[in-house]
Amino acid sequence: MDRDSRTRLSAFQGTILVSFLQGGATEKSLTGTETRHKSAERAGKILSRIAGRITKLAKRPLSPPQALAVGYGVLILAGTGLLMLPYATAAGESPRLIDAVFTATSAVCVTGLIVVDTPHFWSPFGHGVILALIQVGGLGYMTVSTFIALLLRRRISLKERVVIHKAVGMLTQEGVIRFLKRVLLITAMVEGIATLILTLRFAVERPIGEAFFLGLFHAISAFNNAGFSLFSSNLAGYVADPVVNLTVAASVILGGIGYLVINELLEHRRKATPRRLSIHTRLVLGVTGGLLGVAFLLFLVMEWTNTSTLNPLGVSERLLAAFFQAVTARTAGFHTIGIGFLRESTLFIFIVLMFIGASPGGTGGGIKTTTCGTVLVALWRSLRGDREFNLMGRRLPQKVLNDAFILASLSFIFVVVMTLVLMLTEGYPYLFTLFEVTSAFGTVGLSAGAPGLQTSLCSVFTDFGKIAIAGTMLVGRVGPVTLGAALLSGEPAASYRFLEERVLIGSGGEMSKPQFAVIGLGSFGYAVAKTLAEKGYQVLCVDRSEERLEQVREIATQAVQADATDEKALREVGVVAVDCAVVSLGENMEASLLVAMALKEIGVKQLVVKAVSPLHGRILKRVGVDRVVFPEADMGRRVAETLIAPSILDYLELGEGYGVAEVGAPQKLWDKSLADLQLRTQYDVTVLAIRRASKGEQPSIVTNPSDREVIRKGDILVIIGREQDLGRLSAEEE
Repeated sequence: MDRDSRTRLSAFQGTILVSFLQGGATEKSLTGTETRHKSAERAGKILSRIAGRITKLAKRPLSPPQALAVGYGVLILAGTGLLMLPYATAAGESPRLIDAVFTATSAVCVTGLIVVDTPHFWSPFGHGVILALIQVGGLGYMTVSTFIALLLRRRISLKERVVIHKAVGMLTQEGVIRFLKRVLLITAMVEGIATLILTLRFAVERPIGEAFFLGLFHAISAFNNAGFSLFSSNLAGYVADPVVNLTVAASVILGGIGYLVINELLEHRRKATPRRLSIHTRLVLGVTGGLLGVAFLLFLVMEWTNTSTLNPLGVSERLLAAFFQAVTARTAGFHTIGIGFLRESTLFIFIVLMFIGASPGGTGGGIKTTTCGTVLVALWRSLRGDREFNLMGRRLPQKVLNDAFILASLSFIFVVVMTLVLMLTEGYPYLFTLFEVTSAFGTVGLSAGAPGLQTSLCSVFTDFGKIAIAGTMLVGRVGPVTLGAALLSGEPAASYRFLEERVLIGSGGEMSKPQFAVIGLGSFGYAVAKTLAEKGYQVLCVDRSEERLEQVREIATQAVQADATDEKALREVGVVAVDCAVVSLGENMEASLLVAMALKEIGVKQLVVKAVSPLHGRILKRVGVDRVVFPEADMGRRVAETLIAPSILDYLELGEGYGVAEVGAPQKLWDKSLADLQLRTQYDVTVLAIRRASKGEQPSIVTNPSDREVIRKGDILVIIGREQDLGRLSAEEE
């Protein structure tokens, strides 16, 4: 390209950029042709630099969330550029930059909030641009770009498949391209049928060409849950028309429940022996149906006597209008009733519905119906004290619950903060401001309306307010979690977990369980750690051996390879936070003493140390160890007791000649009650419990048995008494 050509191209690009910056100024506001040419050339160079930086950014490797966020941003910029052209407006002049940006964002994010009167401000070319942005934004730019690549017979890379999987909301990456083709087919079928029905209806009162474009525009807008209309009063003129109401409502519902659900329903119907629908599909259909029913009834009850909404209509027309608003309140900005005339209670209900929004993989926004259903189930199960969160015969993974609560919490915080900011900057009543923000976040498009104008309330906001609402629409379309992942992408995940510690919630609650550290993972240490973990306690395991740590990595809260004799290392791994530390370092007496002294120095609350000899035990006591254990010696004594009296299955020495023994019931005790046996009188022993075998089941334990309890064959008695008395009882069997 020669220099003159590059200059002309820069001038052309600059003309577009200047029109952006001038905000739709006419030629009269410029000082002359030469000035305009220089400004355009200078602006063209700026635009070229921006385009160059965007190209460099696009060449950098992006994570799937970043690719989605950047893709929607590029779509909005492209749409803004097209809407800034003079051909896009009915007046033949470039619009204000902020109005073009807002409209492009609203169309790409399939929202429907407007700052200018869509049918009269934009030209047919502008309407076409908006319609294209709605279609691409509803399908997702990855879906469209992949479809183009398939037409060109280009191979879809693995990374592109990952992005597509995230964009269309699939549960797995299996069959991504096949599913994508089904998405395009479903879209064409639904929009085609809706276009045909609406065209025939509009043709009754308009020329066929105009009726076709109106039908096409509203069919695409409805299925993509956009809410854009080519009527200044939206669909208020068709409040009593069942054809328009039901066609648009059906398109909105199908677009809102998501491609995954539609595809599964089609597959389910085609199979001769259909499988049970997935829990995702059943949850979507259940929550969607429930919300539609509740919204319909509440709208009827609250607006039945409102003279500005339902009251002037007939009964059948009221029912039709209530159903239509119940459908569009969650996902699409269409309305047949003036939203600004609704009662405040109805507006609040609409805010809740808009916040919930559509379903995953659909064309609407909000936190999604599945998030709402999951959170409600988790709350109900938590209040009941259930440890497992089951739904429709399936257990929900903990990650699903975490994701649901994170999404709902982030969304709530975002909406509240944006509402507060706009109340401070715009000065409108909080309910109307909250309604506008929630509508933008849910990509719904409903608005209380600007006073005296056929536009949304945000049309009278300051430029800052419009930018804030546009940003809210983008966050709602991409999703706060996805956007957060895009911004924070690249942070490595931690390869360890810290010890868990609870805090009191509300007015109080159960205090946290004790937390333990086990240092040294020989046979004794491993057994202690495993038992504690199985009983639900938090356990920190420390050892020098990587092989030993691998054995406990699945059961321990945290497994750390470290030198336990180093006080600094013990502090860094968090031993100071535990309630009790158990030291089991085998035959290494020196290491055992050093670790014990280090643990006492850092202030561990309770210290239990394994000793290998009486001398070792005495030194540990001098150091300040709370409890010294001799596992080998203790086990040796217990085994010896069972060898002396074979009927004694296990023995625990209590000291001063007393102990607790598990004794198989001698035959002479069978089929007699404890009252008849008089064991306390005859043997001076007390039965603490009876372990009784049950057929095909776990043994049952009878604690603190009454005198009427009968001893049976095979019972094991847990008895406390002096060693010689226990021996006399066990000798009865021999």
